[in-house]
Amino acid sequence: MFDPLLHQTVMSKLVSLLISKDELPFKTLKKALEVTDGNLSSYLSKLEKEGYVKIEKKFE
Repeated sequence: MFDPLLHQTVMSKLVSLLISKDELPFKTLKKALEVTDGNLSSYLSKLEKEGYVKIEKKFE
C-alpha cells in the first residue's frame, strides 16, 4: 500500500530509525535527523495520528 506520508525524505528516515529500535528518545531522533524540536514533534504527531507510532512522554 502506498502512503505518501511515508515517502517524504525526513519521514522515511524517521520510520527507518524507529523500525530499527523499539523506542528511541526524542533527542536521539532529533540529532540523527538534524531537525528542530518543532519539526520532529510535527512528524511524530502525524505518524501517531495515522497509527504508525505510539508516543510515550517521559521526563528524565
